[in-house]
Amino acid sequence: MHLLFARPILSCQKLKAFSAQRQFCDRLRILVVDNYPDICELFALVLEEIGAEVVTANSCAKALTHIQANPPDVLISEIFLPDENGLTLIRKARDLTTQASHSMLAIAVTSYTEKQEQEEICAAGFQKCLSKRVDVYKLVEVVISLITERDESQ
Repeated sequence: MHLLFARPILSCQKLKAFSAQRQFCDRLRILVVDNYPDICELFALVLEEIGAEVVTANSCAKALTHIQANPPDVLISEIFLPDENGLTLIRKARDLTTQASHSMLAIAVTSYTEKQEQEEICAAGFQKCLSKRVDVYKLVEVVISLITERDESQ
């Protein structure tokens, strides 16, 4: 999908409603990892609209470099990556963020649709698992929900 077609999405009423909840996402650091640059750009475009600071990576190695340098508040990662898979990424990321005493939330984006596969993904360290062809509004809802839950439990 070319991003020229993504611009109309940002003027929709639903995204404007999310913009009203900027207090949950203002300056929230989010790392988006996907081997497709258009997916990274689309997710970044939408998440920046609600106030998040978004960095993107197209491989596990690049994502881990970002995580080590500046751990994100939220990791959004595809499971199929060119160098290693997202399950390896989340395990290594958890090790890095635990050492840094940083609590990182994680959302998997995958084409796996079977319940058992999604349970395995969550058991690896992701809090949520979204099926591919993600509705960007659903992604925003999940990010806000996880941040709200985390903030309420602290």
